[in-house]
Amino acid sequence: MSKDAAREHIYGMPYAQWKAVQPEATPEQVAAFKARKATKSETT
Repeated sequence: MSKDAAREHIYGMPYAQWKAVQPEATPEQVAAFKARKATKSETT
């Protein structure tokens, strides 16, 4: 199974279509991502 076929199977639609309907991350989500990324880089 190709990567594109797998994504379509998981998302129920082509990935580009799925990505187009996803909302932007909230400021809280962005902050949490950055904090986790910083913590992760400190431990490796």
